[in-house]
Amino acid sequence: EEKKQSVQPTQVEEQPTPEFQYDKRWRAKLYQLNSEGGWDDLGTGSSHFDIQTGCIKLISENDNDFALLNSKILITTSYHRQRDTIITWLDDETQLDLAISFQDLEGAQETWEI
Repeated sequence: EEKKQSVQPTQVEEQPTPEFQYDKRWRAKLYQLNSEGGWDDLGTGSSHFDIQTGCIKLISENDNDFALLNSKILITTSYHRQRDTIITWLDDETQLDLAISFQDLEGAQETWEI
């Protein structure tokens, strides 16, 4: 005689996936518009969105303790997307024209959607 075992299905709770992976870092280069209308290279680093401060940060690849950029995302700031991988804006605090150029399209897209 066979014994039948009763097996209770286990329910796996689905964790909601965040819309953006805020902890993901993207390689990018920061530029500042100079008085002659050209773009000065301010450095390359690792870009990410800091959800606690609401800032885009770009940490230097040469010095992990140095932030090339720490710019608060403001609704009043006019951001522009150029050539898929570049985001430009006039920084409200410094009144400097800045551009961040991402190595990967995915990094630019994710940052743009924030």
